[in-house]
Amino acid sequence: MTCECPVTHFHDGTNCLRRAIGESCTHVTQCIANNSECTGDGTKTCKCPVTYFHDGTNCLRRAIGESCTNVSQCIATNAECTGDGTKTCKCPVTHFHDGTNCLRRAIGESCTNVSQCIATNAECTGDGTKSCKCPVTHFHDGTNCVRRAIGESCTNVSQCIATNAECTGDGTKSCKCPVTHFHDGTNCVRRAIGESCTNVSQCIATNAECTGDGTKSCKCPVTHFHDGTNCVRRAIGESCTNVSQCIATNAECTGDGTKSCKCPVTHFHDGTNCVRRAIGESCTNVSQCIATNAECTGDGTKSCKCPVTHFHDGTNCVRRAIGESCTNVSQCIATNAECTGDGTKSCKCPVTHFHDGTNCVRRAIGESCTNVAQCIANNAECTGDGTKSCKCPVTHFHDGTNCVSKYL
Repeated sequence: MTCECPVTHFHDGTNCLRRAIGESCTHVTQCIANNSECTGDGTKTCKCPVTYFHDGTNCLRRAIGESCTNVSQCIATNAECTGDGTKTCKCPVTHFHDGTNCLRRAIGESCTNVSQCIATNAECTGDGTKSCKCPVTHFHDGTNCVRRAIGESCTNVSQCIATNAECTGDGTKSCKCPVTHFHDGTNCVRRAIGESCTNVSQCIATNAECTGDGTKSCKCPVTHFHDGTNCVRRAIGESCTNVSQCIATNAECTGDGTKSCKCPVTHFHDGTNCVRRAIGESCTNVSQCIATNAECTGDGTKSCKCPVTHFHDGTNCVRRAIGESCTNVSQCIATNAECTGDGTKSCKCPVTHFHDGTNCVRRAIGESCTNVAQCIANNAECTGDGTKSCKCPVTHFHDGTNCVSKYL
């Protein structure tokens, strides 16, 4: 038998020894440090593998906060080995140490700064322990924190990127434009005259309509004028493009260049409408007076009146025939008439005149009469069976003018 060193010991020429890191060896079992290896070109030595750190005794993996010489010694995934002077295993600023490894943090997981949060646009907030969260203005889509477009799901309206949007819905909510707003591809907006719309409530102009074949647009109805802001009816004197915009009845929309609502020359503006004027009502010219034969006269404010020669029959200004009511004789159309009577007066022929169907006339011999005073010939009489006529008595003869006695 011969004396030999055990497999776990190295013969240094004198004794059988365990080998420290950096000392020569023939195989790894001679190395006293845990996890060491016996390697080298030519003479081998005990060494810590590149993934292990020599702590002065053993070869160890390095936890976060422990010294290291290269990152492969760090046991935590995604760690780095950094530092001025002595280096240590650390989690990058973008990673959180969960007690074992360096990890990016999902929404709802703890963090120490926002760069650890994997979701874009996240924030790292909280009282006490912080966690990765989506800001109130962003929606968590399962991966990132994102603003929400019209039609996309949301939990509150601040997540909707479109201005004036709302976050509504039964069950899952989504960003929508209110019924009063139009989605222009970016925002929810009220619509001006001439802009596209889907319903009239989107049109900002009062009294507008949303109409059109194919694509609809906000328009003023034919009965309303666009004043630059709203659709309005037009008063007398205001600009217009067609007469249906004029609020006053019987108005017209006329003018050279810019048209305006006006009362026709035949109508009077009473402050509201264009109207014909009755007898006694104010006027500016006679064509406004509805009564035939009226005149528009007066000192200061003029009014429709019947001329002194005409009678107002309740509708028109008319001349009066024999037997019709009158207020003065000039209204009577018959020559030589008079306007007399108790209470209501009427046109009459004087007792000395005969009504021939047109005028009041004196009667010649042979002409019809109703009483002798109508006969113009001296000494005539008005006699006859049925229709009477002026005649000379039998004792008189007609000399062409008068009745003269045969016995003179």
